[in-house]
Amino acid sequence: MRHDGRSTDPVGNHAVVLGAGIGGLLAARVLSGCFDRVTVVERDGGDGFGARRGVPQGRHLHALPLKTSQLLEELFPGLHAEYLADGAVTASMRTQYRIDLHGHTLHRPSTNQDTILASRPLLEHRIKERVRDLPGVTLRTGLEATGLIAPAATRVIGVVITPKGSRRTESLRADLVVDATGRSARSLIWLRELGYSRPPEQRVGISLAYATQVLRLPVDACGGDRVIAVIPHPARPQGVYLVAREDNCWSLTAVGYGSSRPSSTPGRFYDLVHSLLPADVGSALGAAEPVGDIHLMQIPHVFRRRFDRLSRFPAGLLVIGDALCSANPVYAGGIGAAASQAILLDRHVRRGLDGLQRRFFRDTARALAGPWWFTAVSDLSMPGVSGPRIPGKRLADWYLSRLAEAAAHDAELTSAFLQVASLLSPPSRLAHPAIVAKVLKPARGKK
Repeated sequence: MRHDGRSTDPVGNHAVVLGAGIGGLLAARVLSGCFDRVTVVERDGGDGFGARRGVPQGRHLHALPLKTSQLLEELFPGLHAEYLADGAVTASMRTQYRIDLHGHTLHRPSTNQDTILASRPLLEHRIKERVRDLPGVTLRTGLEATGLIAPAATRVIGVVITPKGSRRTESLRADLVVDATGRSARSLIWLRELGYSRPPEQRVGISLAYATQVLRLPVDACGGDRVIAVIPHPARPQGVYLVAREDNCWSLTAVGYGSSRPSSTPGRFYDLVHSLLPADVGSALGAAEPVGDIHLMQIPHVFRRRFDRLSRFPAGLLVIGDALCSANPVYAGGIGAAASQAILLDRHVRRGLDGLQRRFFRDTARALAGPWWFTAVSDLSMPGVSGPRIPGKRLADWYLSRLAEAAAHDAELTSAFLQVASLLSPPSRLAHPAIVAKVLKPARGKK
């Protein structure tokens, strides 16, 4: 289904989206087909190309697996070609991925899918330009939302905004306000002020740190591989990812949990990287030229907020994106989740605004359940990670270690794992009888 047409009868006059990250931009895209006007309000000022202050992950590696790219193409026909014209590179999952899982180098997968590799600024800039060109859409930057307009408390009819560093305020009236401001969404505070309960929250304390160095290196410098991943596991809660991107550059990212976090000091950073990377890849890095500094990002916890379990919620307000579920970014599922939520938003807004919150929160909760379970189980297997008891965790830990051993010799198992690990397929795919039989065969053979 294409999502590039306006409804015959708009469901409302004006919608306001708070946040011009990818989640907010995608929301604005679908709302432009349902409202006469859409205003996107962004705290960060300016429209320049580069990592935004409000997006700390913008300096770290990004990839668009095939399904995510397809969802974006539904929303913006021709976007894939525009990314390639802008300099993004592609990686064939079958021939240009090299993955180490639980100490096993996985077999090349059978799946012939391409992943788009590019920096976050490139990915976001092109989407922003497409949204800016939509009729009826206005992007306003350097403004902060400071409160909701809700005289009756049961319905939100707008939002109060103010320029950063100013006391001057402006009221934006709207039929719908969408909060896409991310993990620290202000709507949680505003809801409490209106007398609403905080949504139940599932939280996992991961104490994860990322350190990324951009390197200038030819795109085929690593023997043709363009995605090289040494994934953390319980016995070694550190990992490294080397991913190609535009301008003959690569993102070299080290990750670690708890006390095993990487350092932004070059000497210690490269010591860790070389201790984990395959020897031939480490040798290739000898010809690399660092671009800028090493950037460190820390993620103390991840969470899933269950807005679908609230008995009361004001009409005229929605919360989307990382404010609903902020998973470990190592799984590269954030943009795909944002695109999926945008398409759900489109579907439900076109049905009308009555009951929108109940319908949207219900269906997003269903869509997020599988990916959240998989990422939470994986995170909770790491030493020092704290969180709720997850049903099936112990079995899942054992099964994943067996899968890694078997996938070292089986292309189909590698394909299944990559689809689930990228949050593109539900975890149940790994429980298919044919997959289970392959996973258990090595174990039986040792008896």
